[in-house]
Amino acid sequence: MNFKALSISLIPNFGRKEVVEAWGLLWDKDKALGSSEALKESLENYFDRKVSLTENGRLAMYLLLKSFGVRKGDEVLIQAFTCSVVVSAIKALGAKPVYVDIDDGYNMDLQDFEKKISKRSKVVVVQHSFGLPVEMDKLIEIVKGKDIKILEDLAHGLGNSYKGKLLGKWGDGAILSFGRDKVISGMWGGAVVGGEEEIKRVEEEQKEWPLRDRAWVKKELFYIIWMWMVIQSYGFFNLGKFLHWLSKRGRFLSEPISMKEKKAELPLKFQGMRDELAYLVLGQFENMEKIIKKRKETAKYYSKELGRSYREECSYLRYTIEVENADEVRRKTALKGVFLGDWYDQVVAPKSINLIDFGYKIGSCPKAEEKSKRVINLATNPNMGREDFERIVEVVKNEIN
Repeated sequence: MNFKALSISLIPNFGRKEVVEAWGLLWDKDKALGSSEALKESLENYFDRKVSLTENGRLAMYLLLKSFGVRKGDEVLIQAFTCSVVVSAIKALGAKPVYVDIDDGYNMDLQDFEKKISKRSKVVVVQHSFGLPVEMDKLIEIVKGKDIKILEDLAHGLGNSYKGKLLGKWGDGAILSFGRDKVISGMWGGAVVGGEEEIKRVEEEQKEWPLRDRAWVKKELFYIIWMWMVIQSYGFFNLGKFLHWLSKRGRFLSEPISMKEKKAELPLKFQGMRDELAYLVLGQFENMEKIIKKRKETAKYYSKELGRSYREECSYLRYTIEVENADEVRRKTALKGVFLGDWYDQVVAPKSINLIDFGYKIGSCPKAEEKSKRVINLATNPNMGREDFERIVEVVKNEIN
């Protein structure tokens, strides 16, 4: 009998090897010494641009926007069908988020983007949803001659390219996220990628912030180990289910979005990355091509089995389809130990936020509003095997047919 839970968001990048590494780092931090600097150097070589590590992607967004000179009254264009933490970074600077509708690939609709540019437009944030590249040459043509910076958000698109050019090298700067369910993960962590002047301003700003302590790092490493136990024992007399409930009830594990962020505020500011978490990211970064290749192979398998289209240019952080009753499908598959994703179950996610706080006006992005009611995400996790993906397909087929 298979007791394992198949979850899209609980440590998707962590297999047995990575869990053992987390266990080792829990007791011996010295093995990770110098990892932050090594990760920074690796990223700089990869992008051929300067890099500054940050505690997470949302602070990277805040820092890069600030280094671009975004201030009160400026407008930052972002796509609808996005995460609330992106908006929090914009609002923390006193700027106004301007929402752009999406196309059929869940990326920014470039025609709607062009319509919503104004004299106050300062920056456009490009999301590359699920790893599908935006048509960057067309976007660049639209902003040509306008004083608008292009910020590439690579939380989904790290490691992919458009027309042979690496994502993150098309715009004026980029941000990375190494959160628990991103392309590569250190549980927390992020980076700003940009020019020498931008990175200098970013590092000057961070210099005044404190660094996370060892107790916080241990908590994040413990999360990996705890969730591994939850996943592996989920169906064993409901042991894993109980362990998951216990962690939520006891609140001894961190949440991906804080209560402050759900009110459109930034979290507390901490500088850089701890070596222990950078060590985990560095190990995955060195295998990123293999991770993306496996994700794409999984997406190709889903496309064949579910009769959906496959896009070779997408790196498939998640495999997304649309159904009539998305919430119901997610609820029913969860009862069978298959936990589907909900990126994004609201035009600005998660559903627990108030859209008014985030400056979104209902009806301004109708396609994003409609699609957010219909999407479900299937896991492409590199820590899963073929039998796991076969099980996901079987369970999903039973609910959508």
